Amino acid sequence: MEILKRFQAGRYARQLQSGARLGDSQLLEARAQLTSMGPSAVRSLFDGLGNAPATPADIAIVTAALGEARSARDNADSVIQEIAGELAAARAEFQKGNRRAAIARLEALESRHPSSTVSNTELARLRAEDLRLTAAERTLGDAERLAADAAGALAKGDAKAAMRLAEQ
Repeated sequence: MEILKRFQAGRYARQLQSGARLGDSQLLEARAQLTSMGPSAVRSLFDGLGNAPATPADIAIVTAALGEARSARDNADSVIQEIAGELAAARAEFQKGNRRAAIARLEALESRHPSSTVSNTELARLRAEDLRLTAAERTLGDAERLAADAAGALAKGDAKAAMRLAEQ
């Protein structure tokens, strides 16, 4: 894959070195290709240019690619900050007992950033923990109800019913 990227970048470098005027569509295509190819393409472009003086077309392509890379980096930084903040808020809500709100927060985050592995993993973890806690609460409620029923049966003098309920 790296070789293919270098070859494509070399093709653009040769076009720029030729001194031929590139049309706007060719410049747009070159910019899109170099941006999609990433840093290795830019390195290959500069390697291909060697010591030849930069033309305005060279500068336009590299400037555009650099601007798009900066924009992508800034966007990625803001997405990372958003995800980190939402994860922290969801964890805090979950710890305070607002489990449904925490899960809803992460579901909304997942809908905005479906490719975020960390938010998807945390959502799955909180859902599993919610299921576990719900089952434990249900078991505790059942145990409390059976204990109260057994105590009631014992208070009525029905030892057999109290034992049966206690064994459940």
